[in-house]
Amino acid sequence: MADIHATAVIDPGVELGADVSVGPFTYIARGARIGDGCRIGPGVTIHGFARIGRGVRIHAGAVIADEPQDLGFENADSFVEIGDACWIREHVTIHRGSKAGSVTVVGPGCMLMAGAHLAHNVQLGEKVMLVSGVLLAGYVQVGDRAIMSGNSGAHQFTRIGRLALVAANTVATQDVPPFCVTPHVTSNRVIGLNVIGMRRAGMSADERREVRRVFKAYYREGLSGRAAVPELERRFPSGPAHDFVEFIKGTRRGVCRYGRSVIEPDESGA
Repeated sequence: MADIHATAVIDPGVELGADVSVGPFTYIARGARIGDGCRIGPGVTIHGFARIGRGVRIHAGAVIADEPQDLGFENADSFVEIGDACWIREHVTIHRGSKAGSVTVVGPGCMLMAGAHLAHNVQLGEKVMLVSGVLLAGYVQVGDRAIMSGNSGAHQFTRIGRLALVAANTVATQDVPPFCVTPHVTSNRVIGLNVIGMRRAGMSADERREVRRVFKAYYREGLSGRAAVPELERRFPSGPAHDFVEFIKGTRRGVCRYGRSVIEPDESGA
């Protein structure tokens, strides 16, 4: 049974799932779809172009599916889709797509901490974590289980690979490959691999060793850039290492460079 505070405003035509709670002074516009078991806090605004999955928690002051901050936007019908079991903290803003029928996507199990902003057409994979103050420009893509630390950001069209870790106060204007870590403050550098994240994700020691091999090949053996792709595809035809190669192959903005003079020694047991 839904638990709706007396001061909340829910337009006719909202699709409200079972066992939803809505806090005081929240507004949900006609056309919005709210999945079963969602918990929506006080002062939240959900526009009619939102599609919210099951078990999502949305905290005070968040704004979902407002118009994009795009001067070319022509009041087209576009959307925000939020997957199941996401956690959206205070004052997060998620804007809908800028073109007719386009979608800003938050994959299942994501955590968006206070004050994070997703511009139009951003695509988040599964279990992405955005720490407080993260700013993602239009069309940014963030892969599964990547972490963007506090007050970091990404330029429009930039891609952050899966299980990458973007350090606090970093602004990425080029693609950050899967499994890599960026240094603090400096932009467009990686300093190593997110070994802890790979372990937590259940990647085997063999898979982690292969990722280390492709990382070394790309950054330390002169195989960088798109010209390296055929050789990397030959050497790494499958698995997470091949994911790394496919990511390099698909870059539009260039790939972050390596930011240390030497690479770390192999970890014991990868």
